[in-house]
Order: sequence, then C-alpha cells, then structure tokens
Amino acid sequence: MSMLKNIKYPIIVLLVACITYISASALANSGPYVRPIEYYQEHLRSNVGFYIYKGSNDTKYNCLAYVLGVTTATIWPWGGSNPSASEMTSVLNQFGYSSTNNGPPSNPPKLIVYGTLNNVGHIAKVTSSTSTASKWGPLEIVDTYSLSPYNSSPGYGPAVQYYY
Repeated sequence: MSMLKNIKYPIIVLLVACITYISASALANSGPYVRPIEYYQEHLRSNVGFYIYKGSNDTKYNCLAYVLGVTTATIWPWGGSNPSASEMTSVLNQFGYSSTNNGPPSNPPKLIVYGTLNNVGHIAKVTSSTSTASKWGPLEIVDTYSLSPYNSSPGYGPAVQYYY
C-alpha cells in the first residue's frame, strides 16, 4: 500500500502541473487587449491563426519602427499619408533591405508590406516560412500564421512587396 501511495502522489502532482500549464496557456491569449478580440479577428482572413502579445501596446512606436528594431519612436516618413510600395522600398533600402531576392528561390523574405502598390499601410517581419510578427499601430504586437493574413477591409490588405 505504501508503494501505491508513493506512485499516486507524483502522478497527482504531474496532473495538477499539466492542468495549470494548459489553463495558463489558454488564458495567455484571452485578453484583456486594447480592443476586443473580435476586432483582431475581423481584420484577418478567417482561416488565419494569430497570437496577441498581451501588454505590448505602446503609442511610442509603430509597425515600421518595430520591424527596424526601434521601440522608442514612431517611424513613418510620410506623415499622415501612406506611401507607395516604391516609396517604402526607398526607405527600406536605407536600412539594407532589397525588394530583389539575391538568394535562392526558396530564400524567405525578411519583411512584407501590405495594402496596394499605391497605398502601403502596414509592414511585418517574417518570423518563419509561414508566420509574421507586426505592431498594429498603437495596439499590440500580433503574430499571424500566414504571410498574407489580412482582409482588405477592414484590414491591411494583401501582401504587395517582399524584402530580403
């Protein structure tokens, strides 16, 4: 009987630890956020998974600053307007990015801009062959599990340019 007690206790502890971990993981993406979860969902295509980094909202920086590694200032040289893809390319060239893939065809991009060729409204960094991370204006940092995750309206629109 003593041996049975010795086996039960570690199993119970392990079960409690697993349940706690699963519960904490489920709550990690359940809010509260700056906007209701439905806001984020409606901006993404219906089949795209996502993860919101709770508490990552900050009005000091935006999507372009985020992909360039700046968290202390907003970077958007066009003021209140959105740039064309070629204007965005000019800025990103200054930071060493190119819209030309000089590597093998399988070389994944490092950055992607979204919108239209004449109206780029968002940029994200590529974190894997199927995922991006981006700062949604003054809102949170959001991981999306697609390289072209956004609806056109509401949303940032399709991927229009890749940078390497």
